[in-house]
Amino acid sequence: MAKTIESGASSYLSAAEALKRGDWRTFADLCSDDGARLTQAALLTDPNFAALLLDASGAVEQACVVGGRYHAADLVALAASSTVGRGGLLRLVYRLAVVMAYERRPSVEMKQPWIAEWVEDTLQALRDGILLFPFTESQEVGVMRERTETATDVEARNGATLQAGRLFGRRSNRNDPS
Repeated sequence: MAKTIESGASSYLSAAEALKRGDWRTFADLCSDDGARLTQAALLTDPNFAALLLDASGAVEQACVVGGRYHAADLVALAASSTVGRGGLLRLVYRLAVVMAYERRPSVEMKQPWIAEWVEDTLQALRDGILLFPFTESQEVGVMRERTETATDVEARNGATLQAGRLFGRRSNRNDPS
């Protein structure tokens, strides 16, 4: 039986938003198949650019769904929001698209090799739960809460040490001196 697909229906980063995040000429050169630089208007509808953004969104999604930390609907909601967390998601997709654009043209040397390292480190941090997107549920998962048990708690629990006090003797976690 086929598994149920849980994935976003489109890229988390639109072409227009991507062009706001860096020099459009990088994509215009790397997405062109005939060697001529695409215009900024042509880049907005270019299928190669759209495929890069979709692939980058897919890679981010793959890192985020590890361990059930996020669902595709969470990322869709974050991408559609007007929060600063949205900026973090879109920047990650953008930088991953830059790396993939250079991968598309292996003959072209990547001028910013730190981006590839940053992207891989960030995706790994998302997989490991070190880096979290700003969802209350995700932030509370890793918070350790410690509670010190009091003598009143021990007595209210009425466990074996309390019931068989004559056998165990006086315990240090009791209120009464007997």
